[in-house]
Amino acid sequence: MMYGESYSTEELQELLIKMRHIIEQCEEIQKKFEFTIPNYVLEEIVFTKNKMEKCNLHLMINIAFLNNKLTKRQAQKLKKYYC
Repeated sequence: MMYGESYSTEELQELLIKMRHIIEQCEEIQKKFEFTIPNYVLEEIVFTKNKMEKCNLHLMINIAFLNNKLTKRQAQKLKKYYC
């Protein structure tokens, strides 16, 4: 799918189902922690949790720390759990 294209009802329904599944996975991950995880980190966890390559996730967690969205301890906890 590309920007500006017309989509069928079936394609839009399929996309909506995928988005709901991603949101559900993000909510399940968030429930495991007593602190708020930024959405961009949650999405990266969902998209990389079955991949061997975790570099992007590691960088996203570092960015969240640098932007004061996570404390050092929270960042370390996420890295330990997912990286």
